[in-house]
Amino acid sequence: MRNRLSFFLDQLWKTKTQNPSATQVLNVASGPGRDMYEALRVIGASDLRIDCVDQDIQAIDFAKNLCQQFIHNINFTHKNIFRFFTKTTYHLIWSAGLFDYFNDSLFKRTICKLSKFLKPNGRMVIGNFSPDNPTRGYMELCNWNLIHRSKEHLQQLAKECGFQDHQICIEQEHEGINLFLVLTN
Repeated sequence: MRNRLSFFLDQLWKTKTQNPSATQVLNVASGPGRDMYEALRVIGASDLRIDCVDQDIQAIDFAKNLCQQFIHNINFTHKNIFRFFTKTTYHLIWSAGLFDYFNDSLFKRTICKLSKFLKPNGRMVIGNFSPDNPTRGYMELCNWNLIHRSKEHLQQLAKECGFQDHQICIEQEHEGINLFLVLTN
């Protein structure tokens, strides 16, 4: 989680630097908002707008409370991602804790849906646990079953969604446990 936060901070900083005025971010399955809070605390909230979508109202309430000082920059939507729709387009779409619960078909369907919300040259960053996750056995022992995907698998799924090689990049945090599929529109 700590490494994922650092990666989110880097992605947000890069996006804000490339789009200095009115940067739009969509945070899918935003959860309790800890990553958002820490990133805004470091980067600052000026000219940054984050739309958060989560189906868990308790997570949204927690995030609203945690991010109170940045509440004018954040919009929370209590909705299942499959029922979410917006006319807004985004410089960055971020989702780090959702796609490793999806089978390949649902993974691709969600990527295709979210890609419609990207601005030209916008980026979508999708987190997924790597098969090299050293805690996988412990997680599964506790019935926390995720779909771990390799770099090659993530790249293949992106291609099946219509993305070309030059639009696809696979990155990872420094321990290699979390992979990130980075798609550029």
